Amino acid sequence: MPARVSIALSDQWGINVAGYNGYNNVVDNNDAKTIALGVTHKQTDKLTAAILYVGGVERADGAPEGAPWRHLLDAHATWHITPTLSVLAHVNGGFERNHFGISKWLAGAAYARYQVASSLALAMRGDVFREDTAVNADGAASAPISVL
Repeated sequence: MPARVSIALSDQWGINVAGYNGYNNVVDNNDAKTIALGVTHKQTDKLTAAILYVGGVERADGAPEGAPWRHLLDAHATWHITPTLSVLAHVNGGFERNHFGISKWLAGAAYARYQVASSLALAMRGDVFREDTAVNADGAASAPISVL
């Protein structure tokens, strides 16, 4: 059963700790649990940043890759340049050491938003994603991340 606790340490700092049945799947594929640990810092009303670690066994029971612990690190920062213009930078990456070697991925995104009127905003987004699956003489691992 999922559980999450968020604690405001001050007006600027917050932490959260969570336990999940899994991530990136609507229906869990094994009995293992996933943990998440995060920190948020709001430097000013204009700048906020957060970093999150997520880890757990995410392969299906009986997968040829085994039951490796998957690690994910996610970070993002939002800057409200003016009351009408904001930008966000986001990066995440992760890896798992499985029976075929190390599967890994890295992704990044940038967003911009301009508030044209009280009920109208324009937004842009660009992102990149790279994934490398482990391969050895015994075969190849399936992709750890199929959809972000």
